[in-house]
Amino acid sequence: MHDATILHYFTSVREQEPETSVATTAIRTLLDVIKRSSAGTLSELTVELKSAVQLLITHTDSSIPSVKSGCELFLRFITLAVFDAFGIDECRQKLMERGQIFLNRTLLARQRISQHSQEFIVDGSVILTHSYSRVVLALLKYASNFARFKVLVTQSEPDKSGLKMRDELEAIGIPAICILDASVACMMEQVTLVLVGAEAVVESGGIINKIGTYNLAIAAREMNKPLYVAVESFKFVRFYPL
Repeated sequence: MHDATILHYFTSVREQEPETSVATTAIRTLLDVIKRSSAGTLSELTVELKSAVQLLITHTDSSIPSVKSGCELFLRFITLAVFDAFGIDECRQKLMERGQIFLNRTLLARQRISQHSQEFIVDGSVILTHSYSRVVLALLKYASNFARFKVLVTQSEPDKSGLKMRDELEAIGIPAICILDASVACMMEQVTLVLVGAEAVVESGGIINKIGTYNLAIAAREMNKPLYVAVESFKFVRFYPL
């Protein structure tokens, strides 16, 4: 499968479904690679998939940690079964079936994460979040069904992605105010809890996220404010993705 075809498929899905996570889009792209592959052996198909992963990491402007973690877990999951007794066509079909199972699980991730919001979001909460996160947005939308709260969103320089987060929260009826990144410590006293997303979670338990998250976490710790990270399990990585 040509590199241009892989990149075109990935880009097309991103444009048509902007709310789909980067990792999920990468997984769908790998499924398409399996479907279109002309590899004659399972070994050749595996090499083709690994090459596709490297291509997505190096030739797209998407989050490298998310793409890397999602693809690694996907490849690990679909190859858990033993395919020695099958021909390449049967192997391809079984890989597609296992891949679809994995994809379906990723698509349900935000819904399952959102259900946990009942454990810590209550009426009157003031929630501080950082930048733009699809998972956090989905969680807050779900929480608005059983609690009334307001959200403080950091502006998030240099791309000001916090403005997009504020606008989308207001569009679904959640009161939201955008604040300067530098005012986090000043505003922390008013906050009930801090809620952020993540690009990846490393083996030590640390997270990789938009610049400014570390400063926010330090301020929350110093003022004894709970901090929650809403992140899908397919973003867990074993090594720091440099």
